[in-house]
Amino acid sequence: MNKMSAYPEGSYVSLMSSFSPAPNSSTLLPLNQSTLQQASSIDISSLPLEAGRQSFLYFYLHGPSVLSSGTSGSSSASQNNVSGLITGIGIRFEPAINEDLIIIIPLMACTSQTPGVALLWTFYDGSIIIRISITSPPSMCSTNTGSEIDGCILANYYSYAIVNKRQISLPLLVEMNVACGDVCSSSSSLCSASCAMCNGEQVAGSDTPVSRRYDMDATSGVFRFAYNTYTIKDRILVWNDETLLFDTGCVGASGTVYISYSSISSIIRVDVEPNCACSGVNGCTGTIWWFKLYCLNYTTG
Repeated sequence: MNKMSAYPEGSYVSLMSSFSPAPNSSTLLPLNQSTLQQASSIDISSLPLEAGRQSFLYFYLHGPSVLSSGTSGSSSASQNNVSGLITGIGIRFEPAINEDLIIIIPLMACTSQTPGVALLWTFYDGSIIIRISITSPPSMCSTNTGSEIDGCILANYYSYAIVNKRQISLPLLVEMNVACGDVCSSSSSLCSASCAMCNGEQVAGSDTPVSRRYDMDATSGVFRFAYNTYTIKDRILVWNDETLLFDTGCVGASGTVYISYSSISSIIRVDVEPNCACSGVNGCTGTIWWFKLYCLNYTTG
């Protein structure tokens, strides 16, 4: 859809100049990690963007909104007033080729939900936090000369509330950490929260997206990977650099596989997308899952 990211199904490109100004009260609210933690127990390993892989953007919207027809752990404000409803989110990453172009992710009302969009929480004042799934292209970690960046960099994007499909709010500037290449070499990196040496320990969780990077101490090999997503469906993906090595699919199942890889990187990353089949307007909870990545020198069991 643009050179920065692939967005949820139904997203489209539009011109900001084709919208009229929305009321100032519709501008998206600044969202910090403290507020996000109130809404959901977000694992900080899932927050940075990473080239070529699924990532999540989080947005804090005024209430009432088209998605907040119910509650998620709290009482919401009255939803009887249909004027001024936020019907979409607009995103424009910097640098932009055309400053007037914007990506619109529609937010469907009440009984349905845009694929790739999840409602995480409704606060008592009716404001909500939503999560949008995107896939960032490999080029985001390339320099103008074509060389690859190693380390944690910043990406800026502007977000907008689309009101009644015809109005656009003032922009909110957001800074995102982007994990490029070997972010695990520096323990002080803002992108290194997911880094660990391979130790064969089980990782378990519930409704929180999780990423884990393992240094396998070798750039090629075969390792054993076991998982269980039980009854409520979750999705687990295993990566080496930009290569997807294994995908469970969106399943409630268990399994053990042997995965081979060969590249210039010794880092294996595991991503968990919990409640991947959720279609409820207020999001879904209650899943449990675990995975275990065995080190290359594991020879028994």
